[in-house]
Amino acid sequence: MYRTRIFRALDPLNGMDQDSYRNQVITFEDTKPSAGAQKTQIYPIEKAIPRNSVQKTKTPCSDVGSTQPCPGSGIPMKRTCETIINQAITSTARNTHRHLVRYQFSSEFAVRSECLYIDPILHPDWNENFGVLFSHKVKGENMARVWDKLKLEREEEALEWLTGVDWTAEDPTHLSKQWSRLPRRQKETLWPPIALWLLLNSPRAALAFLLATDILPSPPFSMVAKCFLYLDAFHYEELTRDERSKQYYHEALHTCLDPEKWPVLKAYERGIRLFLKRGTPEDVNEALSTIINRRIHISFETATYLMDLFTKQRDIPRALSSLNLITDIRDYPQYLSDLRFQYRCCKLLTLDYVIEGNDERHFRILPEILKIGVPLNQPMLNIIYRNALKQNAPASVPYVLHEMGESGIPPDSYTYISLLDDAVSRRDLQHLDVIIREISSQETLRKNPFITSKMLHVFYSLDRVNPDEGWGDTDVFGRMLKIYSAAHDIQPLVDLGVVRADEFTLEEHEKSTNSPPSSHSLVIMISAFLRIQSVRQINNMFDRFLYLRDQGHESFGPLAESDYIFNVFLQEFAQRRSGRLKNCVRVLDTMLQPLPPTAILRSQSNRQIKQVKPTVQTWTILLTAFVRNRHPNAVDKIRVMMQEQGLKFNEVTWNVAVAGFSTMQMVDETANAVNTMMKEGWAPDDYTFNSMQWIHERDRLLSLVDNKASIGGRTQCGLADDEGSEGPVEIERHDESCESEGYD
Repeated sequence: MYRTRIFRALDPLNGMDQDSYRNQVITFEDTKPSAGAQKTQIYPIEKAIPRNSVQKTKTPCSDVGSTQPCPGSGIPMKRTCETIINQAITSTARNTHRHLVRYQFSSEFAVRSECLYIDPILHPDWNENFGVLFSHKVKGENMARVWDKLKLEREEEALEWLTGVDWTAEDPTHLSKQWSRLPRRQKETLWPPIALWLLLNSPRAALAFLLATDILPSPPFSMVAKCFLYLDAFHYEELTRDERSKQYYHEALHTCLDPEKWPVLKAYERGIRLFLKRGTPEDVNEALSTIINRRIHISFETATYLMDLFTKQRDIPRALSSLNLITDIRDYPQYLSDLRFQYRCCKLLTLDYVIEGNDERHFRILPEILKIGVPLNQPMLNIIYRNALKQNAPASVPYVLHEMGESGIPPDSYTYISLLDDAVSRRDLQHLDVIIREISSQETLRKNPFITSKMLHVFYSLDRVNPDEGWGDTDVFGRMLKIYSAAHDIQPLVDLGVVRADEFTLEEHEKSTNSPPSSHSLVIMISAFLRIQSVRQINNMFDRFLYLRDQGHESFGPLAESDYIFNVFLQEFAQRRSGRLKNCVRVLDTMLQPLPPTAILRSQSNRQIKQVKPTVQTWTILLTAFVRNRHPNAVDKIRVMMQEQGLKFNEVTWNVAVAGFSTMQMVDETANAVNTMMKEGWAPDDYTFNSMQWIHERDRLLSLVDNKASIGGRTQCGLADDEGSEGPVEIERHDESCESEGYD
């Protein structure tokens, strides 16, 4: 009977919950409208409830030294609040096997003394009722029927209070004032049914109610946190539909779940993690400080959640502090071998760096992980090994290798990729050759697609790694072909004409055990082959590629859906003098043409191949070709064509333009390109400054360039002697005699 009356009496309130919220959202900073303002019927969530709108007047229970009886809670008047709270804390500590030092006990006492419930610290039926509410919401059951399943008391009083409050009052503190007038015992019995009913029927009103009742004595953290869990899980989008309402929700959550309200014992950690999830970086910092300073007992899940957050923020000191919280957990060593935890340690180790002290170089993060006893697995050892090679910490290398041997962990693909990177970075061709021979001697490594791709890339880059001692292009391609054929099927290269079938034995050619090549491996092999071919041969191979694409070739059809292969052909044409512009434009036109109906992938249910459109990188290479042929007008024309496609110049494209104008001594155009580049948000780099050095009238150039304060010093400091940064597109001065001979 009571429940029916509640639904009928508050039915208009439900309507306002859905309709009136759409047009007005008022944040914490809003105040009561001034005199003469038009009164609008609004719902309480839209009004500001200042954080100190109703002063949290301390009751006798709030004073540690109080000897007055505690009203409510069904406790005999002769027992004092202090005695009750002390006994409850002692009992909880004993039951949870916790030992509290004095300041922890004081912190727990302070939290409990401000709580609406004393012993127990929450309403006895709350957890069961909330569990029913949440589970039935997940199942999507009729919420009116859920109400009948709850264990509730004083429903009629809850009805009277809900219907007696003016939910449309202009005063943002009205709700708090009405609540503060109730006797403590009445608050204890009314808070649960009111909160549950509002969660079921009016989420925005529930948020307002949680804020309004955040006055002393306040509901316990666990009860309030569960309400926010419900709102966050089922109504977050509704409650944060615009920026102002989102700010209101987050400030409400911060106010009601403030770390100062967290108990030392049996803190409701889902509520803590919700605070961390929705909090700002400053909130997360505050939470960690509170946990550490008050030594709040938290679980492994919460400690690692904190560790994750600080790792994402790249805050190493706080991530390590969160890691050390694990050691306060009972039987914590059992968690250290958990794969999820070790994965988190891997992510943290990727941030590791070397510090120097006592004439030694050692890592910042690794010793902290080892100190708490985390067992090192292969991914962690690989990251440590890579860090040691990358950051020049050789003392750690023997340790890693020793640990691998002691643990029976052989080097894997990641280890060898790290070794390859190290050899390349040190330009150590002898060591590189040793590593490659070792990889080639092990079939599992030799056929590993990641290692194969890495080795192909290393060989392809040898000219840049060590141009004086590197092998010639033909030698490089031959070595790459051996690596490729050991891991991948050679048939795609035969189909394209990169190699002839008679170059391989019948047994090698008919082998079907090797996997199809990855797109990266296939394209890099094509690129290595093209750079030792003439323009005519490159054109023939481009025609062959287009034919295979149009026939839906299983290896070359998918390549047409990426700009990678087209950029390779475009780059090779751009580097040749003969037919440069004609061939480059042909590649671009091909990318803009629709594919024939035959261009389907039969192994993918006859899926139509989607021809990729020119990308910024494609246009940049095309611009390089025009600049090399001394066509400065192409800069503006290509820029307009890119804009029509929805693309803009990036940093590399602008550097190509600046380099082109500079080599042709076009001072005004060079200055205009630099100025436009900066206006579009691209800061000039060393490559830009080096290009500007080619201008003979340097003083005139500087007078035309904006932001001379930041550029003038750079252009007068001998940057012409620097190497500059290496971009993905090679730009040279226009000197016909310097261009490659013998290609044509």
